[in-house]
Amino acid sequence: MKKENLFYTFKNENGNFTRINSSPIISNDVIYGVVLVSGTLDKQNEEAAIRSFYLSNFFIFIIFFMFIFSILFTKSIISPIKKLSKVVRSERDKSKNDKYNLEYPIRQDEIGILSREVQDMSQDLNKRIKEVENFVQDVSHELKNPLASLKSSNEILVDNKIEHSKKNLLLKNMKKDIDRINVLIDEISKYAIVDIETEIELFAKFDLVDFLNEFLELYRENEKNIKINFEFLKKPCVIYANKEKLAQVFDNLLINSLSLCSENSKILIKQEILKENAVIYFVDQGDGIEDNVRNRIFERFYTDRILEKERHSGLGLSIAKKIIESFSGSIKISDIKFQQYLGACFEIKLPLKD
Repeated sequence: MKKENLFYTFKNENGNFTRINSSPIISNDVIYGVVLVSGTLDKQNEEAAIRSFYLSNFFIFIIFFMFIFSILFTKSIISPIKKLSKVVRSERDKSKNDKYNLEYPIRQDEIGILSREVQDMSQDLNKRIKEVENFVQDVSHELKNPLASLKSSNEILVDNKIEHSKKNLLLKNMKKDIDRINVLIDEISKYAIVDIETEIELFAKFDLVDFLNEFLELYRENEKNIKINFEFLKKPCVIYANKEKLAQVFDNLLINSLSLCSENSKILIKQEILKENAVIYFVDQGDGIEDNVRNRIFERFYTDRILEKERHSGLGLSIAKKIIESFSGSIKISDIKFQQYLGACFEIKLPLKD
């Protein structure tokens, strides 16, 4: 006979669970009898046991689910980050073809936002690199012409293959080429500085009408006795920009008008508000701008002043356009005609600020 406690649980005819516990009576390693204890299990305890069983299973299921979910969640984060990292490395790889299509992760969460920001930065960087390349090409092209002319003139003088009477004319042409190079170098330096300063310039809120009234006082009196009329709306016109750079734009437009207009003529500066933009028109009584050059007027190094190329680099309006665009604005040649003012009309739009 086994000398150990035993128990047995069974279901009786009433549907209740009954438990019998048996324990031997032992003395000096001799069994003298057995104690039996039986009783019906409480229904409440039975239900608690069943609930505990279900809760234990549910808890195990939750742990398993959280484990699987954590793996998937981690993979959903790591995978797009790895993809984004690969794209960035591909962007840096100079050996890649320019037409190589890079697929950025498209998501609606923070990783998607980061992906779009990196893509925008990459596009902006590529745009700036392309612009620098084009600028270098333009500078090279513009400098080659006067340098080639100087080289040719120098060779003629060194070889003494020119009549003495024509030497003065040749020297004058050489001086014009040198002046042209000096103007180009100065304007190129200004253009490069503007390009840098537009990235770090300090912006401020100010009233455009007050600013123009103060600015125009510098030009009220001029050598050609040209009258400057300023028409504006008598209500606040607040913009967000850099005052010094904006003054540089207005200065360029006014100097151009003053140099091209005849004596005792007029220049109109008109301010309006169109939707959410402040609009400024600069219009004079000069000959205007021909239709065939309108699309080129803001190009780098373009100028229609053929006879004055040694004094004009063709960068002034290009610089003005770059400055205005840095204020999220625009500048263009307008077709709007004002009474008595049928010359060139420049239209500048700047976003209003509350």
